[in-house]
Amino acid sequence: MEKTLNLIKNDPWLEPFAGAITGRHQHVLDKEAELTNKGKQTLSDFASGYLYFGLHRTDKGWTFREWAPNATHIYMVGTFNNWEEKAAYKLKKQKNGIWEINLPADAIHHGDLYKLNVYWEGGQGERIPAWATRVVQDEQTKIFSAQVWAPEKPYKFKKKTFKPDTNPLLIYECHIGMAQREEKVGTYNEFREKILPRIAEEGYNCIQIMAIQEHPYYGSFGYHVSSFFAASSRFGTPDELKALIDAAHEMGIAVIMDIVHSHAVKNEVEGLGNFAGDPNQYFYPGVRREHPAWDSLCFDYGKNEVIHFLLSNCKYWLEEYQFDGFRFDGVTSMLYYSHGLGEAFMNYGDYFNGHEDDNAICYLTLANDLIHQVNPKAITIAEEVSGMPGLAAKVEDGGYGFDYRMAMNIPDYWIKTIKEKIDEDWKPSSMFWEVTNRRRDEKTISYAESHDQALVGDKTIIFRLIDADMYWHMQKGDENYTVNRGIALHKMIRMLTATTINGGYLNFMGNEFGHPEWIDFPREGNGWSCKYARRQWDLVDNKNLTYHYMADFDESMLKVIKTVKDFQATPIQEIWHNDGDQILAYQRKDLIFTGRTLFGASAPKGQELDDHYFGAIKERIASFMKDLNIELWKLGILSKTQHNEVAPAQHEMAPIFTTANISTDHNQLVMEIMKKVAKRHNLECLLHEKPFAGVNGSGKHNNWSIVTDTGVNLLDPGKKPHENKIFLLFLASIIKAVDENAELLRLSASNPGNDHRLGANEAPPAIISIFLGEQLEDVVEQIVRGDVSSSIQGSKLDTGVHVLPVLKKDATDRNRTSPFAFTGNKFEFRMLGSSMSIAGANFVLNTIVADTLQQFADELEKADDFNKAVKEVIKKNITEHQRVIFNGDGYSDEWVAEAEKRGLPNVKSMVEAVPYLVTDKTVELFERQNVLSKAELESRAEINYENYSKTINIEAKTMIDMAGKQFIPAVISYVTSLADSVNTVTAACAAADVSVQTELLTKCSSLLAKAQKALANLEKVTAEAAEKEEGQEQALFFKNTVFVAMEELRAPIDELEMIVDQEFWPVPSYGDLLFEV
Repeated sequence: MEKTLNLIKNDPWLEPFAGAITGRHQHVLDKEAELTNKGKQTLSDFASGYLYFGLHRTDKGWTFREWAPNATHIYMVGTFNNWEEKAAYKLKKQKNGIWEINLPADAIHHGDLYKLNVYWEGGQGERIPAWATRVVQDEQTKIFSAQVWAPEKPYKFKKKTFKPDTNPLLIYECHIGMAQREEKVGTYNEFREKILPRIAEEGYNCIQIMAIQEHPYYGSFGYHVSSFFAASSRFGTPDELKALIDAAHEMGIAVIMDIVHSHAVKNEVEGLGNFAGDPNQYFYPGVRREHPAWDSLCFDYGKNEVIHFLLSNCKYWLEEYQFDGFRFDGVTSMLYYSHGLGEAFMNYGDYFNGHEDDNAICYLTLANDLIHQVNPKAITIAEEVSGMPGLAAKVEDGGYGFDYRMAMNIPDYWIKTIKEKIDEDWKPSSMFWEVTNRRRDEKTISYAESHDQALVGDKTIIFRLIDADMYWHMQKGDENYTVNRGIALHKMIRMLTATTINGGYLNFMGNEFGHPEWIDFPREGNGWSCKYARRQWDLVDNKNLTYHYMADFDESMLKVIKTVKDFQATPIQEIWHNDGDQILAYQRKDLIFTGRTLFGASAPKGQELDDHYFGAIKERIASFMKDLNIELWKLGILSKTQHNEVAPAQHEMAPIFTTANISTDHNQLVMEIMKKVAKRHNLECLLHEKPFAGVNGSGKHNNWSIVTDTGVNLLDPGKKPHENKIFLLFLASIIKAVDENAELLRLSASNPGNDHRLGANEAPPAIISIFLGEQLEDVVEQIVRGDVSSSIQGSKLDTGVHVLPVLKKDATDRNRTSPFAFTGNKFEFRMLGSSMSIAGANFVLNTIVADTLQQFADELEKADDFNKAVKEVIKKNITEHQRVIFNGDGYSDEWVAEAEKRGLPNVKSMVEAVPYLVTDKTVELFERQNVLSKAELESRAEINYENYSKTINIEAKTMIDMAGKQFIPAVISYVTSLADSVNTVTAACAAADVSVQTELLTKCSSLLAKAQKALANLEKVTAEAAEKEEGQEQALFFKNTVFVAMEELRAPIDELEMIVDQEFWPVPSYGDLLFEV
């Protein structure tokens, strides 16, 4: 059976096109096998043409090779032979259209200029070699020539290895020539010295350089390439470019190149347009040769020689210049015969209708495969607008192998919004949808505006927002409404775009500070002026102008993003939007980091009315539940019921029972799938045991019973439990096991989150007890007395409503306050936390009960009178362990006191429970049952301590971060506004009553001081915790000191939330989070 590719598995809507997707994938595999001689060499070996073709210095002199199958003879001419055709410089034709010449060492020298005179049937022409690595233009004649580049001391990279930081990738798109303030073409050296430090300071970790490959026309922005292996000489030498890249790496900045393989310049002398009298040597024949919109030529990706040329080009830039990857230009143009022109791409069928260039798709896939062979850490980005599925999916999954795709919809959306809508019509829901509208299995590069918008004829975002007022009102103090509005929207657009990334963020040079005007490269129409082909850095450096407001914001925004590890991979959660009031709230830092809110005052309304518990399931949640069921059913997990729970936004689901191992696997899958399906509905599934203070947390009910291999439930009491010896024997074994190993059971339900629940009047207490119900409690009492004779039967429940029938009342009852309750034919272990695996609890239960059963079996097997011995075992063990049975209110203080009298352990926290894992008693138990060794138990104890410490450490650091960077600055701003209000009102009217403002000012200032003091203390004790010895000592310090300090910091900030104006408060409230689902 043919394996289904993951691309199709991840998106069932692609199933109708599985044949096309699989066919394209197979085409790549077949082509790679062909190019690598069925794997006898690697793709990287194949793509080494630059080491063979072109000009190379050898031990004996020089070797030059060119591929020109249509040529009849070729001469090398240059400054070394006065540009004359001489026999000594005539190339010889080899096999497969290859021409070669070997020259002595003194025949040519570093710096010499040269070309090829190529002859063919019926014509000849002067050509620059296709594989030339250096091409220069004469200042006077403007003629391009290849140049020998072989310095005596070639550049040696100082930074030998470099790994790009892609967590997240923050790209600064730049152009060397126009990066300078001066009205001229900038150089590699100037960029390295002046611009790189700016980029590093602003916080970007990657530069994407345009116009590196040599291009005859400067104004083409570098997209009409003539010499694919030559770094543009108008900016400097190859060594100077290498020095730039080296310096960037030393600053921690990756360097990727804007590579153009989608088309080539038409020029014949400088380019490949008619290299040896064959216009189709490198390009498609017929109508497909010329690009209808770009006045350029389209490569023939079906030719192995062209694939060789282009793949070698990729490897060349990686190896020779140490580039860290590429942004592939014009990918849409490559993918479709139509180049994407006039196409709407409305549905998946538009990507698989036979109008796609499978040769180009194959080349792009091979290129990505090659690039990641050469450098596994390399970055590849596709500039692609159609939305072709799989573009940024792994090759092995059926994708084309790009690491990222450009989110080209985003800049289009922003410009369309600015041009066509008044401010009141900007809808937050639409904005959020647009910036997050992407394939979930492919990473994207988000950006607010493209470099094309900066060109003459178009406008940047800031220019559209402020327009002519940029010339008159950017001086501080002279800003008008238009300027203030423009700067505010510029910040908002960039923030929303940058903070919703799932891969990376890109900014074009200068746009971060709102560079004015447009880009106009030197041309005849503007007198060949560079006035508008530069960046006016003096505008942002001048603190008397408002440009730096935008630059400062951009820098701060990137700093915030970089404070979160793998920011791009964190879930993006829309918390709330209101299109009418134009409000959008998304993400919450403490929820993202810790799974629970570390701050947050209680909402005015909580769960006290039970209206959520007894109310109907909301439509949005019902839709989520429906999709969840479908996904679970696909995996054979039968979800039986779902309903609202007590707390707002809290819900429960129940899968159908099965064997312990399968149930454990199901439980893990359910948690994972819940989270994934929630994201489809713009929800976040919080599995933390206590995500919100003041309302009920979440747990799991582990329903456990013992069944024979023939399906007989040994915990089924039958109609007369008092006569069911098998049931009573197993019941006795469970009572004994639970009583003797209560601490182990408590540990099996322990994690840092569950410490917030257990014993908190919303979940079972931390004291382990067993609830049996009225019927079994009576049987137990009879067994203890020694006169077992009857079982209480169910009574009648009279509702008092005469139109309703009298209902049967179950004699087994149910107690929701018990941690281990018998519920008819099973025990319900109700202590587990909602985020926990059920494996730990079940293997502890299985082990302790197995051990007691083994003890019973050893005793019974020796008995002369088996039936008598069974009764004695039942009576003896129930009598000795009846202290663990409790049918009352487990939440009451009276039970805590009573449990202490009975000698039952009250292990209040995870840290206190862990030591019981390594007691002699526990070690003997687990080794006796061949479940775990002493070393394995000790390892588990260490892991538990480490998990607790790390969890509290993350929570503490998150609180420090939020308090220091969000809450305290917000309160300071509010306090300042209150002080300003007092001063303003008093100045206007000395007799005015400002007692309200003064009282608020005093109270806020007092709480602010408490918060600052608590913050300092938390910082101190968190630092101290890091110095403690790992294990029990450190975990206890986190529990007894750090956690206490966290609560001390939370208290004043939660109180401040109830006082401070909502406009100043930096995060959504509990009301927003819980009641807007």
